[in-house]
Amino acid sequence: MNLLKPVSVALSLGALACALAASAQDHPLVPVYPGSKLDDRKAAAFDEIKFPAGKVWAGKFTKELPLEGKIERLKYDNPEERSTLEMYRNYEKALKQSGFEILFACAKDECGSGYVSSVAGQFNPTSDMRFIAAKLARPEGDAYVAINISGYYHNTWITVVEVKPMDEAMSGHPAAPQAAAGEPPAPSPEPAAPRASSSRGGAKQVVTGVVKGLNAFGIQAKAGSASEKADIVVEGSVETLPFQGNDARIKWARTTATITLRDGRTSKIFTQFNITDKEGSADYNEAVRRSQTELGKKVAAQVNTEIAAYFENQ
Repeated sequence: MNLLKPVSVALSLGALACALAASAQDHPLVPVYPGSKLDDRKAAAFDEIKFPAGKVWAGKFTKELPLEGKIERLKYDNPEERSTLEMYRNYEKALKQSGFEILFACAKDECGSGYVSSVAGQFNPTSDMRFIAAKLARPEGDAYVAINISGYYHNTWITVVEVKPMDEAMSGHPAAPQAAAGEPPAPSPEPAAPRASSSRGGAKQVVTGVVKGLNAFGIQAKAGSASEKADIVVEGSVETLPFQGNDARIKWARTTATITLRDGRTSKIFTQFNITDKEGSADYNEAVRRSQTELGKKVAAQVNTEIAAYFENQ
């Protein structure tokens, strides 16, 4: 069936409001593939690591980056009936949309030869595995992410390194640098915005934006639960976090939505995607509001496109 315009459908968006943010145990820099279950988490405020950025050969990685900073290692059980390829492409897209640079990526025997138990999980190139290493340049310190997806072990290992100097707790507060003669004293640094997820009202704001946007596209949309009868069901999670920009006078908020579209008749998932929006303001709460509002518009546009493509192929 070839449609010139998106078909009118009823949407159930309640899952977006209910799934306000990722688990507190998930890392805010890496949206987790829907349905994944956290199995283990290890974190260190400051440590060193040889970050893998190449294939395995003769029992070790051919390229490793010596890094120091905050390190988190998370292990997830993969969701049922999801291939390593599907998960890999979703993670790759999410990283790129968040501004990450891909340092190295491989699949199966492209990842080298020989089994290695590493900081990035169980590395077994002879099995169904996919790996990606990426870097995010940030003023407050670069971040590195390694994602190892294994179909053999049915696990995904996510390693996140946030490069930063050690907290010198034993030396007290360092003395402020002295200004040169004739120069005014340097201003005190402005405290960073607290790391906090958006409120439940903020999640409702995203849902409202999605509903309004889809209605504008001619799609009958309403907020409800996933159990309600609908041609298409939209499920997902929304998370808002602060981040530091180049101008200390501006407070920035980044909102990310992980979206799943499901055929309401068959319950089959036909697409999944991640969308991010970041907005700035002199007031952090206003930055959050703007980010969530704009994200609602982006999600609505993408959902409209995905629905149209889905019904065109029916």
